[in-house]
Amino acid sequence: RDLHSFPTRRSSDLPDCPCGGRGCAEIFVSAPVLAEQYRRVRALKVEVSLRDVITAARDGDEVAIQILETAGSWLGVATASFANTFFPDCIAIAGGLAEAGDFVMQSIQESFSSSASKFARDQVTMHRAVLGANATITGAACAMNNFSYKS
Repeated sequence: RDLHSFPTRRSSDLPDCPCGGRGCAEIFVSAPVLAEQYRRVRALKVEVSLRDVITAARDGDEVAIQILETAGSWLGVATASFANTFFPDCIAIAGGLAEAGDFVMQSIQESFSSSASKFARDQVTMHRAVLGANATITGAACAMNNFSYKS
């Protein structure tokens, strides 16, 4: 399940999510939002991507590191919400943000631990998806392939 529309925070002063809700993970952790935050804070005149932010973090840029760690914290809240609702055995962090590795995974784990129920904390394991940024599209392709054979 994609966690973009899982709630992380509720407040009427937050921007709308593309799903129509407010406070969804999408408005805190999506690649375009993180890239724009970095561009704005660094006062860059050129477009940047999440990959640029990750590269800057790996090069020791404290602004990039802070943006990724904060995104990880919000994603930890979203994964806790998901785990408290659906009780999965494992949560795989995939997509572009997963490519940030420890910059996000540590803050995801810390936020998850402080936000999830005791049952979820004790039962759920969390990993970075083996396929990284390609995990979501690969899973969709596999699902479509299985669907077409059954139809």
